[in-house]
Amino acid sequence: MKKKWIIIIAVLAVLAAVCITLAVVSGLKASRPAEVKRSEHSLTYFYADEEGMTRFFFDDKLLDDKIAGRVDSFLSCDGSVGIARAGTGLYRIDGDGVLLIYPAGVLRAALSLDNSVIAFTTSTQLHVYDHGTGKLSDVKPEGVTGVPAVAVSNDGGTVAYTVKTADGKYEAYSLIDGESRKLADNAYVLAVSDGAKILWYAEPDTASLVCLKNGSKKKVAENVSGAVEFNRDLTEAIFDVASVTHASVNFKKAEVLVKDASVFCTGSECGSTQGGDAAESSVADASTLFNCIYYQSFSSSKDPKARTTYNVYYIDGRRHVKELALGAYQFGLTADGKTLSCLVDDVLYTMKPNDPATAVKVADSIWSYSMLRDGSAFFCIGRDVTLYLVEPGAMSPLPIAENVTYTAVTGDGRCLYISDFNDETGMLCSVGAHTPIVTVMEGVAYAETMKNVSFCYSALYEDSLGNKVYDVYASPNGTDFEPALYAVLKNNTED
Repeated sequence: MKKKWIIIIAVLAVLAAVCITLAVVSGLKASRPAEVKRSEHSLTYFYADEEGMTRFFFDDKLLDDKIAGRVDSFLSCDGSVGIARAGTGLYRIDGDGVLLIYPAGVLRAALSLDNSVIAFTTSTQLHVYDHGTGKLSDVKPEGVTGVPAVAVSNDGGTVAYTVKTADGKYEAYSLIDGESRKLADNAYVLAVSDGAKILWYAEPDTASLVCLKNGSKKKVAENVSGAVEFNRDLTEAIFDVASVTHASVNFKKAEVLVKDASVFCTGSECGSTQGGDAAESSVADASTLFNCIYYQSFSSSKDPKARTTYNVYYIDGRRHVKELALGAYQFGLTADGKTLSCLVDDVLYTMKPNDPATAVKVADSIWSYSMLRDGSAFFCIGRDVTLYLVEPGAMSPLPIAENVTYTAVTGDGRCLYISDFNDETGMLCSVGAHTPIVTVMEGVAYAETMKNVSFCYSALYEDSLGNKVYDVYASPNGTDFEPALYAVLKNNTED
């Protein structure tokens, strides 16, 4: 009998060791940071009011190609390639120039995460453009009144689309190697995997979110509103139900993420917008939507001058929620994701992004701030409207300039700021953490920074529609600004 107990105890010890190992592995996976693609370029476009043309910048390079008219829709996954619709024609834009894909009648489009394939629709047709081969394919479904939604797999090898039949029904199809196959009824496509092994769609009649995995249907939520966000392999989905954000992981029934809150994920810089007008999605170029920062924003509809505030949370891989800051005016992460900064009341704090107990006060009496990408320094506008350089651990903030109303930090660590602002314009200057101030130019209405370029705008006039019209100056380093475009509307950017 004693020998049997020894054997049983030994078996239990082995099982306990296995359970501990599994728990450790599970814990590591639950806390592992996401594998995220970072954008390395920016595409910026401007409408030239007097020319009637749209012009594009790839980083700080002004492309020679132009598009007649205004861009009314623009999509980019990572800032290196974009697709634009102007006058219902579809264009592809990259560092080499602008390419007309289809002349007219385009209703909606989706770009694959790898930038290789564009799937788009006209009134009753689906079209697929492969940039690698230069081939444009057309699919003409019979007996349909429209193609209201389209999605494309990450590598562009599979396209999913919804048709509306003559009797008003919605049907989902896949297109693989030129062959169409029906996948589901009552389906408005949102996202598809390679080979259509996974298809996410919405049921229009109940606003239900449904996953079709290897032919097996699973409804994860009803009454879904707003856009649905997926991770790269489509195993995670976040979305709102009754203004509260829910999550579905591994195709399971949705659960509430943050109680009574509609929150936004900051887990990816890059993603592909898909779906259609009635239901839209974004496929993030990230391994997971968790182990990252989420936020909730609040703004006043009664007071347009009231500042937007944010509740900031960390949500791990098990969907455990930690409150990091409530009522913050600003927050931001360093480039490596290891430090969170936030402005609460007038106090600037830093902390580990998953542990509010590590919060450290950096400075007080702060109105707003801009942070260097590595978190080594902050350019802060104080309540006295003075610009200060604040370095964690330094004895005291270093005053830089007075009467400052705006700051932005360039990718290489310089701060652009506007001082002595009147009703329309002010003085634009540039300064580094320990370098002299450079006066850029007077009469600047606004400035902004992207990955590899900075722009500033000098105010000219309002056009007949009340739009502000500017001259635009560009700089690759945040100091040397050169005239770029004249008489343009305010820019739009994807980076």
